[in-house]
Amino acid sequence: LGTSSVHLHTINDLAAPPPTAGSRPGITNTGPVGTLTASGSVTFNDPNVTLQNLDIIGSVTVNAPGCSLLNCRVSAGGADYAVKTNAGVDFTIEDVDILNFGSQGIIQLSGGSITGRRLNIHESQKDGLLCNSNALFEDCWIHHLGLFPTSHADGTQLQQGNNVTYRRCFFDLPSPGNADSPPDIVAGGYRSDACFRVQTRNGPSGNYLLEDCWINGGNYSFQVEWSNDVDLAHANTARFDPFDASSSGAWYGP
Repeated sequence: LGTSSVHLHTINDLAAPPPTAGSRPGITNTGPVGTLTASGSVTFNDPNVTLQNLDIIGSVTVNAPGCSLLNCRVSAGGADYAVKTNAGVDFTIEDVDILNFGSQGIIQLSGGSITGRRLNIHESQKDGLLCNSNALFEDCWIHHLGLFPTSHADGTQLQQGNNVTYRRCFFDLPSPGNADSPPDIVAGGYRSDACFRVQTRNGPSGNYLLEDCWINGGNYSFQVEWSNDVDLAHANTARFDPFDASSSGAWYGP
């Protein structure tokens, strides 16, 4: 393993307060409500703009800081991403249904920050989220990923960076098999791999917190590949299936 290491802390190690009671994210408490106005793809080029109540057919690109997308549906029509935040911007996205995307529902490029709340992320060809640093997601439902025939979909991928928190999120990626006995396909053709995946080939990773989350399935609940230090904290998962920490591609099973 060299100098690499993975640090796992329980809720007691973190001296965190008791969990807050709340409903598991699902169809009734994520995504938009009310009447939505049809729209094509959206690009935020001016700072501090808020858009809301849109039914977007296409993708959302964020080039300016301080913008928000509220109470919308984003159906990407197979585009690589549904929502992309470019380098150095801060962005808030709340009560949004994100679906029909190719690679990631949300991709956050380096720098800046992103906050997502009550998101319904589903019907992807591949993965759910790809984030870097300073990301907060609360009360989100990530499910039904991996429709591409060779997919091994992850709920979220973290390739480098730090300060990423998932709070009261439901990673719902059941798989009937495991990584060594494909195909891992559930009804409807969904192919999942890991609920939560950390890769550090692009740089150091640390200060990840999963708090009061529901973790259901994947071939692995957690999959950690490191070439630099990883500091992963987890707390109070309602279901915590096989944990996997790997070095140079070597997997740990259940």
